Amino acid sequence: MNIGYILFDNKINIGNEFIYISSLEEYVDKTLPLLVIGYKLASSLFGEDNIDILYKNIIGTENIHWTVLKITDRDMHDKDIEDFIKICYLKKIKTIRTFDLDFIQESPNLIRRMVKKLLTVTDAISYLSDKDIAYIYTENCIFIVDLNLANYLNMNIEKIKNKIKDKSLVFLEGSEILIEYNNYMEIFDNNVKLIPFFYSISPHD
Repeated sequence: MNIGYILFDNKINIGNEFIYISSLEEYVDKTLPLLVIGYKLASSLFGEDNIDILYKNIIGTENIHWTVLKITDRDMHDKDIEDFIKICYLKKIKTIRTFDLDFIQESPNLIRRMVKKLLTVTDAISYLSDKDIAYIYTENCIFIVDLNLANYLNMNIEKIKNKIKDKSLVFLEGSEILIEYNNYMEIFDNNVKLIPFFYSISPHD
């Protein structure tokens, strides 16, 4: 899954989730943010008067940003790269819909519809936390299943776990996986429901 573009004359790799291009013509999906590396390159493409020095974006655009070359100012370059990564992830996360299978609060009809939807899934990435809450990511949605609540209602939680595993392309569990995505967790307030989404972007063994 791609979440942004990097435009630069030379090779750079900050993650497989980005599309690396060498010309503006290759910036095809305008809904994704673009980072242009180098003041001269940004000026030549958009005009010096359109370069916002303070906010590091291109005036008159919504998704286009720029940064200096690393040899110009390493600290500024690294910070701008980090900020751009956050921008890209936040933009993608905002599009994710969340559904909580609350067996008590939600109507039986809504629960049936959500379960029916989950039963059609074949490519989900799921994470079972050490608090026995399952987060299922599929089709840009996150479904939350609290197995503690299911157990309280005398539901067969082992059957539910097995069904989630059966419908998952990848099934993650335990606290170890959190270490792999520690940087993401710090940025996004330790929101564990996003773990399956992070895995979809950057898988770990």
